Amino acid sequence: DQVESSLRALVAEYPDDTSYSYQLARFLANEGKTDDVEEVLKQVVAQNPDNTQAKLALIQFTAGIRGVEQGQELLRKYVNESPDDHELRMVLARQLQANGETDQAIAEYQAVIEAAGNEDIALVAKSRLAGIEIARDNVEAGEALIEEVLTVDSQNADALLLRGALRFDRNELKDAVSDLRSVLRNQPENQRAQLLLARSHAKAGDDLLAVDSYRRSIEMNPANVQPTMELARILINQNEFVKAEELLRDQIMATPQDLNAPRALIAILVTNRRYDDALDEAQRVSELPDQEAVGDFLKGGIYQARGQHDKAVEAFRSSLSSSPQAREPLQGLVSSLVRLERENEAIRYLENVVEENPGNLYAKTLLGQVLAGSGDSDAAREIFEQALSGDSAWLPAYTALAGLEGSNTDEQIDVYRRGLEAVPDSQELALLLGTALERKGQYEEAIASYEEVLRANPEMEVVANNLAALLADHRSDRASIERALDLAMQFEDSQNPAYLDTLGWVYYRLGDYDAAQPLLEKSVSGADSVPVLRYHLGMNYIAQGKPQLARDQLEAALEDPDVEFLGRDEAEAALAEIDGAP
Repeated sequence: DQVESSLRALVAEYPDDTSYSYQLARFLANEGKTDDVEEVLKQVVAQNPDNTQAKLALIQFTAGIRGVEQGQELLRKYVNESPDDHELRMVLARQLQANGETDQAIAEYQAVIEAAGNEDIALVAKSRLAGIEIARDNVEAGEALIEEVLTVDSQNADALLLRGALRFDRNELKDAVSDLRSVLRNQPENQRAQLLLARSHAKAGDDLLAVDSYRRSIEMNPANVQPTMELARILINQNEFVKAEELLRDQIMATPQDLNAPRALIAILVTNRRYDDALDEAQRVSELPDQEAVGDFLKGGIYQARGQHDKAVEAFRSSLSSSPQAREPLQGLVSSLVRLERENEAIRYLENVVEENPGNLYAKTLLGQVLAGSGDSDAAREIFEQALSGDSAWLPAYTALAGLEGSNTDEQIDVYRRGLEAVPDSQELALLLGTALERKGQYEEAIASYEEVLRANPEMEVVANNLAALLADHRSDRASIERALDLAMQFEDSQNPAYLDTLGWVYYRLGDYDAAQPLLEKSVSGADSVPVLRYHLGMNYIAQGKPQLARDQLEAALEDPDVEFLGRDEAEAALAEIDGAP
C-alpha cells in the first residue's frame, strides 16, 4: 500500500519525530491492522523510553484491544520500571480509584505526594486524596488536605472545586459561589464548576443568576441533560412555560434518545391542556428503539389528565404487555379502573398478577390499597401482612398499614415502631414516626426521632425544620434554642415561608427581634393565609414595641375562630392586652 509505505519511510527517516509514527498507527488502525498498530506503538516506546505520552498511548491501545486488565498490567510494569514518573503513577492511581481499589489508589497518591513535594502534580494528588476522604465521610481529613493545597496554590482549581462543593452542601452559598467563580476564572470551560455554580445560585434563591449559569452550563455540553432539567424546573416555577418548552425541545433535539426531557415536556403540555401536542410527543417516544412501553405509559398519563380513563386503561394495558414487570403502568391502570368504578376488575387483575408472581410485593400492596378503598379493611390488612411475611423490610406495607388506622395515632405509632424494628435505618419511617408523635403531643419522643433521621441524613431540610420548630416551641433552655438556631440557619436564604418562619421564630425565642423581623415578614408575605405565621410576626412586633403592627397581624391570625394553631391562646391574650392598653 502506497500510503503505508510512505508513512513507514517517514518514520524511518525521522525516528525522533513521533508524529509520523502516530500517523502510521492511525492509518493502520483504520485498516484494521491491530497487530501492526501495536508494533508501531511499541517501537515508539522503545525509541523514546522516557516519553510518558508514548507509554500512555500504548497502554490505552492495549486496554482497548487486549482488555482493561492487560492495559493495567502494562501500566504497572511501566510504573515499576520508572518509579519517579509521577504522571504514570497518577494514571495508575486514577484507574485503581475508578475500579474501587481505594486503598491501593491512596497508596499511589501518597507516593506521589512524598516524592513530588509542592510540585503541581503533588497538589493534584492531594486534591484527589481529599476527594476520597470526603467520599468516605472523613470530611475533616479531606478539608485539611484541601487547605494544604490552597496554602501553596490559592487558585488551585481542584481544591477550590472540592471546597465549593462542601460549602454548597453546608448551605454556605456565598462562599461556595466565590470558590466556584475562582475556578471558572482560570478554567472557564470547567463543566462541574459551572453546574455547581448554577445550583448554588438556585439554592440561594437567585433565580436570575441561576438561569444565566444554567444556560452557560448547557452551552458547554448540550448532551448533558441535568442542567436542562434543573433550569426547566426554575422556569416552570416562574410560570415561564413557553421558555421551558423551548428549552426542553432543544434538549430533545440534542439527545433524542433521552427520556427525561420528553417526560418534562409532556408535563408542561398537559398542565397547559395541550393534550394533542402531549400525545404527539408520547408517540415520538414510543417510536424510539425499545421504548414502546414507555410511550404507551406516557399516553396513559395524558389520557388520565384529560379524564379519558377508558383510553388510559387501554394505553396502560398496552404498556404492560410490552413490559409486564413495570410498576408505573400497573399503578396507572389500577388508578384509572378505580376512577371508572371498576374496582372489581382492578382487584381481579392484581390477583392474577400476584398469582403469576407471588413475590411481586408492589402488586400486593396495590391490591391491598384497592381493597381498603373498597371498604374491605380486613382483607387489605391481610394482604399487607402477607407482603411483610415475604419481606419484613418492605416499607410501603408499613405506611399502608398505618393508613388503615385512620385518625388512630396510637396505632400508627405502633406500626411505625414495628417498621423501624425491621428497618432501623429507614429515614422515611423515622420521619413518619416523628410526625405522628408530634401530633400526639409526645414532643420529646418526636425530637428524638427527628434527631435519629438527621444523624443518618443531615441534608433533610424538612426534618431539620421540624426539629428546629419543636425545639423552639417546646423547650426553653438556652442550649436547645441554640441547637434550633444551628439547624435553621441553613434557611437564611430560603424562599420557603415555613422555613423562614422557623428561623425567624428561633431568633425571637433567643431575643434577637431585629434579626427575626425580616425573616418573619418575608414568611408572611409568601403565605399570608397561615395563622401561625401571622401570630409569630405579631409577637415579634410586640417585643419590638410596635403595637399597631402587632394588632394587624394578631387580628389576621385569629380571624377564623375554627382554626387552631399552637399559640392561639397567647395570641388572644396579647391582642387583648394591646386593646386594653391606654
